[in-house]
Amino acid sequence: MPKLKTGALAGYPRVYAIALALIAHTDSRLDPDTLRRFVRSYQTVRPLSIGELWAIAITLRVALVENLRRLATRIVSARNDREDADKLADKLLEIGGREPDELIGALQSAFARRKWFDRAFIVQLTQRLRDQDPEVWPALDWTEEQLAEESITIEQVVHLEHQRQAATQVTVGNIIPACVCCRRSTGASSLKASAR
Repeated sequence: MPKLKTGALAGYPRVYAIALALIAHTDSRLDPDTLRRFVRSYQTVRPLSIGELWAIAITLRVALVENLRRLATRIVSARNDREDADKLADKLLEIGGREPDELIGALQSAFARRKWFDRAFIVQLTQRLRDQDPEVWPALDWTEEQLAEESITIEQVVHLEHQRQAATQVTVGNIIPACVCCRRSTGASSLKASAR
């Protein structure tokens, strides 16, 4: 099968690049008509060999599974960040009740251990500390100040994180039906007709 000679996918089969492009343009939402139109459109520029036509369906499934793996890794990472935020929130709530003067020092120490915190961390920490004892509110103020240095607010971080979670859910929801679509569109015969 022809391989790409340049670019980020140099050395990969051309059909893999086609699969990635299709998935990117459709957010993993595929149906037989979209697949046929995409292949037909691609072939107006560069015709595909019979082997490439046969390989499209399986290559799409591989790319979809890779996309699912990438999203699952991001979901696990966000979950770990939320767990870290819960641990810090517990510590801050404990310190705030006993030694409020050490609250910011504990928060600074936690932020110093990591270069930056993921949005999931900030959202979870904020949710845990809001509506709590006013003794811990300085921690929220300090966090807001740190974010302001990056030209962003806590509310914007919350919005962006919720937007990312929603987009992830939509993409994951698209992947399974897309794999079924690829299974039904197996073989060059269904795609070959679209090449004409």
